[in-house]
Amino acid sequence: MYIDNKFVEKHVITCYHSDYHRRMSPSGFLDLAQQIAYKAAKEMVFSSDNLAKYNCTWVLTRMQVRFEKPVMYDDEVTLETWHSAVTGLNFVREFQLRDKDGDVRVSSNSSWIVIDMGTRSISRDREMWESIMVPPQREDKAIETAPPKVLMPRGIEAELIGSHSVGFSDIDVNQHVNNVKYTVWSMDALPKDLVFKCPLKEMQIVFHHEALPCDVVELYHIASDEKVHYVEGRVGDSVIFTEKLIFE
Repeated sequence: MYIDNKFVEKHVITCYHSDYHRRMSPSGFLDLAQQIAYKAAKEMVFSSDNLAKYNCTWVLTRMQVRFEKPVMYDDEVTLETWHSAVTGLNFVREFQLRDKDGDVRVSSNSSWIVIDMGTRSISRDREMWESIMVPPQREDKAIETAPPKVLMPRGIEAELIGSHSVGFSDIDVNQHVNNVKYTVWSMDALPKDLVFKCPLKEMQIVFHHEALPCDVVELYHIASDEKVHYVEGRVGDSVIFTEKLIFE
């Protein structure tokens, strides 16, 4: 439901949204965020149903998340989202996860584009764009800076730390790898002493190209220091995603 131009949902953090330490996992938050984004858009002119009339759909291009305070298994939380800006062809959506006392536990923002399902590229349909150009619901920000462009550090050779063969469970309704999976693969490929012992403090990710069924995504890694790690997924010469993960 909408409250003060924010779409709001209450949740209880489940076992499948929690990690080894009973904390909400990064992928747990990302799962909740993508679902509430869909629900919030469904009640506006840029719903998936409206876009489908033009053979179009939303695609996430960038996202950043800050884990402000721990969220634990069985916690009661409220997730809020709102459309905050249009910059060029990018629609910006904000997220905040609050505890039962109203304190912010997770802050996030994201950037989305509309693609043509036939060409798999940005839609140029004028009628479609005119139908979804609405003012921001709110102009306040969950994170003041827009989701940044993430680049692998220069001057350091990236190490191949794993690969993933895209299977049935990786593919979503848009017939490509779901955006949450890239963070799952990155966390799984990083050193176990890091991911099991150090909670994730912040993540930033950029999606460059689609990964499709039967693709083999090679995962390359650079640690710029002990707590800051970069993972890049590649299929052949194409970069699929680049992610920056900052640990406590």
